[in-house]
Amino acid sequence: MKTATHILATTSLAAVSIFLSACASGQLKSAQSSYRQGNIGGAAATISGLAAKEKIGARDSELVFLEQGSILSTAGRSADANTAFKNADQSITAHLQAAKIQLGNEAGAMLSNLNALPYRSSPSERLMGAALLASSFAEKGEFTPARAAVANLRNRQNEIINEFQKQIDREQATLQEAINKDPSMKIQLDMGQVEQAQSRLQASASKYTPYKDFMVPYAEALAGVVLGAGPGAEPGRASEYFTRALACHPGSKSLQRARSGLSGTTSVFIEDGVGPSLGSFRFDIPIVINGSFTTLSAAFPTFEPAPLVGMPASLEVGGSSVNADVICEFDRIAAKEFDRKLPGTIAKTMASSTLKAVGSIAAQMAAEQIGGDYGGIAKLGVGLATTGYNIGSAQADQRNWATLPKQVRYACVGTPGSGEIQIAGTKVKLPGKTNLVIARVINGQVHVRTAAL
Repeated sequence: MKTATHILATTSLAAVSIFLSACASGQLKSAQSSYRQGNIGGAAATISGLAAKEKIGARDSELVFLEQGSILSTAGRSADANTAFKNADQSITAHLQAAKIQLGNEAGAMLSNLNALPYRSSPSERLMGAALLASSFAEKGEFTPARAAVANLRNRQNEIINEFQKQIDREQATLQEAINKDPSMKIQLDMGQVEQAQSRLQASASKYTPYKDFMVPYAEALAGVVLGAGPGAEPGRASEYFTRALACHPGSKSLQRARSGLSGTTSVFIEDGVGPSLGSFRFDIPIVINGSFTTLSAAFPTFEPAPLVGMPASLEVGGSSVNADVICEFDRIAAKEFDRKLPGTIAKTMASSTLKAVGSIAAQMAAEQIGGDYGGIAKLGVGLATTGYNIGSAQADQRNWATLPKQVRYACVGTPGSGEIQIAGTKVKLPGKTNLVIARVINGQVHVRTAAL
């Protein structure tokens, strides 16, 4: 049995880990919050400061670089955004190639909180990252790497989905591993209450109808535009991507038009609002360890969609109003992934809480044994210290790509002779005969970037 000193030392190291994790998480949340409120300049400064210290393949590198790319794109810093998306892609690749997560080699993180574990982006985040990397190359006029990024999107899709399921399976196994970790500790946990917590958390996401097979129609449509126009265009392959997007929103006339060919057209994507964020729900569950009753303190993420603020931005072409079709709803995508991940998230959270509770009991037993005449006092002191730590370290993992839009609308229109269109009353000059326009609309503010294809 571990000594009380050893366990308290481990607890102290875990507390340091929590502090360092909280510092980085605080910067990330600050950047995300600024962006979601429409303070793009503040968000860009904060995320760039954080990204400058982030190494490719580090714990939060996937998320930090994805957020940096998204924020800098909105800020009009296309070249810097392209670099960020390349760093995100390299971080995703590094994590996919890394050794699989095992409870044993992540014990330090499990004894702190789940924010200290490496962030693994979801299938939709990885696919959107590849699509936005492709579009950022197109904005620079670099079509060869843009199409390579599109190919990477398609080649990686099956791998991403398979890896996502394996990750969920591994996470679901962690609770039983934690219960069986120390044979000297007989653990009884009320799984009925765990299942009740899972049902409560799933309710917020269950009302959304998911797209089939983790489809991200915005990523598909962006890929179609990148492939379907510009030097060396591949209209046949582009049509395949538009067809997949159409399978998600079959009524879109603009997707149907784009599938027929893009020459002489302007593809306008309007990104409205912000996607869902993750909140926190605290749950205390009774547990019996070696006949001693105690309480597990656990915190789980909650699915929290954001309302769409204000009227959708208008689009005018040649003096006439044009309807942009909704082709992607990120609430639907995120809800499905949240629902699929939740059993593993709960198991991993409960495993972390169980390990900390077992450590607390073990430390108290050790303190009582070595404390001699003062064993009772030593046990009480250790119990108070470890219980306080366990309660304080119960933090939900609320990390997600929070700067994605709530919905995306698309219009494929003939490029007007005037060489300009209007989005929400803002004139947008078109750089060529065939164009890509992406308008980001947040709290009534419109941020536009364009590319000649």
